[in-house]
Amino acid sequence: MKKKAQILIIALWIMVILAVLAVSIGYRVSLALRLGSYQREDLKSLYLAKSGVNQAIVEINRDLTQTDSFSDSWAENEEAFKRIAFSQDSSEFASVSYTDSNGEEIFGVLDEERKININTAAEELLAVLLEKGGITAQESRDIASNIRAWRSNLEITPAESRDYTALGYECKGEPFTNCAELTMVKGINQQLYRAIEGIFTVFGNGGVNINTAEPAALEVIIASAMNQAGISDQAKLEGLLSAILRYRQDYGQFNEGDLDSLLRVLDLDPADYELITVELRKNLVVESDFFRIISKGRLGVGKPTRQIDCVYDREIKELIFWHES
Repeated sequence: MKKKAQILIIALWIMVILAVLAVSIGYRVSLALRLGSYQREDLKSLYLAKSGVNQAIVEINRDLTQTDSFSDSWAENEEAFKRIAFSQDSSEFASVSYTDSNGEEIFGVLDEERKININTAAEELLAVLLEKGGITAQESRDIASNIRAWRSNLEITPAESRDYTALGYECKGEPFTNCAELTMVKGINQQLYRAIEGIFTVFGNGGVNINTAEPAALEVIIASAMNQAGISDQAKLEGLLSAILRYRQDYGQFNEGDLDSLLRVLDLDPADYELITVELRKNLVVESDFFRIISKGRLGVGKPTRQIDCVYDREIKELIFWHES
């Protein structure tokens, strides 16, 4: 009898162990299936985002006009970019959008040449840009010199602008590859960087598109041109900025030559008018070639969403920047 009880106990323990193993194996199988499903959905979301990028490139290349503005189909086009579907499932789609300076989601593509290119901007323009961050004129001039030294390997800047001994690394001596790299330049802290972050870029041919530029970028360019002309009249600066924004609102876009007649609203001395015109022409253009595409692949609530942030160069028809998240 005692022996039978021992056998029964052993059998029960074996059953318990087998049950635990079965539950453990079942859990592992379930986890593997869920993980496999998540990876499949994640990959699907990524390819939806890539399809959104391709759709945006098609829309950009479709624009063959000589000027670029918010009226173009790539700029603000909810119908084309809000829900880019590639199947019958309405919950699976891509969307292409960005957030404007007012925090509003805009369905379309953002041209990079609406901002000031810190790789090509003159030192005087950089100084005015930095002043927007709330620092003094002298500090802005010093940091502008540091930026110029950072982006160039030529011995054209003061030695102190190239000296990074105290920071423990060398002055790069090459163009900026991304905007965040600006925080490595001597004199630029996070507070200053955040204050000017939306005004500058590292992409573009050097000109700022007057048709799409943010008011802050236009203000910097106008202020720099007036500084070059020796004019420190805030009312005239604001007058020209308002005239540009009003012209865009009334006529949709500037064409080549439109800026000349617009400048006459300032009632300037002919010599000052000519100098300001020359300076503005150095920095303002009416077309864009570099476009930032932010595409999201969506599979519905509770499922993975992938985003691609990239920059497309329409002139050479290539993607020159790519980041997945």
